[in-house]
Amino acid sequence: MERQPLTRNGEWRRSCVQPVTLTLVLEYSNLFFSSLFAVEMLLKMIAEGLFGYVKNGFNLFDSFIVILRLVLNMSVLLLTYSVLAAMCHAYHDYVQLDSMESLQFLILEPVLWTCG
Repeated sequence: MERQPLTRNGEWRRSCVQPVTLTLVLEYSNLFFSSLFAVEMLLKMIAEGLFGYVKNGFNLFDSFIVILRLVLNMSVLLLTYSVLAAMCHAYHDYVQLDSMESLQFLILEPVLWTCG
């Protein structure tokens, strides 16, 4: 383990890197439980009817949390895939470069668009 700078109390601090396996387990559990709660919400709506479901304040709070969690999950997925698509597009452009002129064009094109 490599040494990190000292903390205020004089002890060496450890690196805060989380293992990849733990990250994947947490992400998949998040998706699983978010989906499970969404299914529970839909089943309660079907069983109690829409008006019976919204009469209970706890159900409204639960549905707000479930919808917020699903929106956040979808936004993270979309952001991840858009970043990957941009990286693949940039790699494709890099592979297609055949001369120094095209490299200069690739570097100067965004500057020309922003400067007008």
